[in-house]
Amino acid sequence: LDNVTTNFRYGAVINDKDGVWGFRVENCQIGTATRPVRRDGLSPWGSSAPNQFSFVNNEIYCGTRGVATLYLTESEIIGNTINILPTTAAATDAYNHGIYITGQTGSLNISGNTINCLEKTVNATSYLIGIAFAGNGSAETDVVNIVNNMINVGAADETRYTYGIGLRSTQNMGNLKVYNNTILINNNASTLVSYGIGNHTTSTGAVNIDLKDNIIINNHSGNTGSSAIGLIPATSVLSSNYNDLVSNQNLVNYQGTLYANLSVWQATTQDINSVSKTPNFVSVTDLHLAGSSDGDIALIGTPLAGITKDIDGETRHITYPYMGADEATISLPIELTSFAAASKGNDVELTWQTATEKNSSYFEVQRKTDEANWTTIGKVNAAGTTTEKVKYSFTEKDVKGTLAYYRLKMVDLDGSYSYSKEVEAKVDLPVNFELSQNYPNPFNPSTTIKYAVPVDSKVRLEIYSMLGELVTTLVNDLQPAGNYTVAFDASRFASGTYIYRLTAGTTVMTKKMLLIK
Repeated sequence: LDNVTTNFRYGAVINDKDGVWGFRVENCQIGTATRPVRRDGLSPWGSSAPNQFSFVNNEIYCGTRGVATLYLTESEIIGNTINILPTTAAATDAYNHGIYITGQTGSLNISGNTINCLEKTVNATSYLIGIAFAGNGSAETDVVNIVNNMINVGAADETRYTYGIGLRSTQNMGNLKVYNNTILINNNASTLVSYGIGNHTTSTGAVNIDLKDNIIINNHSGNTGSSAIGLIPATSVLSSNYNDLVSNQNLVNYQGTLYANLSVWQATTQDINSVSKTPNFVSVTDLHLAGSSDGDIALIGTPLAGITKDIDGETRHITYPYMGADEATISLPIELTSFAAASKGNDVELTWQTATEKNSSYFEVQRKTDEANWTTIGKVNAAGTTTEKVKYSFTEKDVKGTLAYYRLKMVDLDGSYSYSKEVEAKVDLPVNFELSQNYPNPFNPSTTIKYAVPVDSKVRLEIYSMLGELVTTLVNDLQPAGNYTVAFDASRFASGTYIYRLTAGTTVMTKKMLLIK
């Protein structure tokens, strides 16, 4: 293959022919790293009516476009490795795209592809796009599924536009279902705008995009307008959630408004369940998850119908799949479905639930206040391995202060661990000393007495007969500020009226209660 001519123009091509069905290229190598084809690797090019094709598991080295289309329907581009090498191929075209789709109707599946655009463009007007769209069908049945792809764009010396998924036509872009992709725009020398997914110009046509379970990273720092998402025209329709979005500049540019970070963007109700966290990859050219990202609960996405495998054909978790194209290798030790904190007086009750557990050992309950470090306050044994839902609880007594934060350290049997999200609890402290009427009253044989202490105090709660004789002492201790409930069991006392007295510091309060047997 290294002996082929350097100006070989195409791999396999349909040149302006319509109505070609069943064009299939599978398990082929087109070009090499040192001798890429100068223009397009695969080009099922029609003229006015659609062609149908399947491109599966091919390895493509080319200068301009890995797959170039015009007029297509019911087609698939699956499992290919596409390397765009404009410098090596001496490509003269301005558009350097991994996959270029235009004139699409019906269904199109673009899945499991690895697209590398890691060589500098050579044309002074070039723009580099991993997957490009230009004028496609907009009916409900005209759907492009973009699933489980790894898109890596931008050499360090690149000086032109760079996009992961790019829109580049004034015509309608179509209905794009963008799920479980890993998109990386590398930092490069360009001063021009770049987007992880977005428009090449502000005049591009309408688009309807559903964006879920993706990792979209834009590390480009050379233009303040660069964003993870850049859908500028007012005709853009976006539904986005459960993504990891990271940008060196603004996070999102949507319909002409810049959103600097995730919290500002979430105020629009988009990406409510998304995160903004830089992931760890195997290398700059291998976008599989590695290091602390392998097993990171922050990267849990949401299950999507029909997406049961990742880019490598490995099974995705049915409840907690990873974001991005790679399902990673570590099953999370504990799959937490809820974690909540509720104050009850000056106690805080923590409750949580798991959907499944695998080799889980225990939960370490940790607490901090605004200025403090995390402190372990308790330990709850876990269920081990189970596919059943398990509920847990832990109560911290006599919490001091008005606001506390809690998290769980979820520890596996082999010592590996991860942390839950943080939750907070507000402890409502009383303003005044209070002694409430016992309930029930009259009672037999037991009743409860509630009292409030607004400041740390030495507290005594005592029961007296009507003759002033001390019957029993319920509390005699230094207590922090808070609300308290004490039970009084009178099963061994005679019927009659009793007096209960609260002494807290210099404050003394009394009430009567009636025991009837």
